[in-house]
Amino acid sequence: MTIVDYLSNTTFSADGTSGFNVAIFLFLILTIRAIIQLGKLKNIIDFLKNPKTIGQLTLIAAWIYLIYNYASKNKDSTDKKTLENIEKLKNASKKAILALLIAFFARIDLVIAPFWLIWVMAYYLEEWV
Repeated sequence: MTIVDYLSNTTFSADGTSGFNVAIFLFLILTIRAIIQLGKLKNIIDFLKNPKTIGQLTLIAAWIYLIYNYASKNKDSTDKKTLENIEKLKNASKKAILALLIAFFARIDLVIAPFWLIWVMAYYLEEWV
């Protein structure tokens, strides 16, 4: 078995856990490498030090926590509308987090990373995209 066969079998096997781990690991390594090679680390640090950014990310985290809290307290509800609302809230949150990551990549001029992020999410986490 060649290394290509091993990688393709591991990555695309029916057991999605090992493939997901490999894909996320490769995505993170390649993205971090691109950030360092392009000299974007300072941009990221400056962006994260900005009080406006900290405030907005805190607001986003609080909003997601409110949704999580609502969903976990009402997950056993028998009301169909409530359960539909929980699903809509979860889907909207997942898509918003993904959009935030894509916007972050755009801010630091990484064009290829969003492709791989979407691909990994769509293939391994069907519910996320």
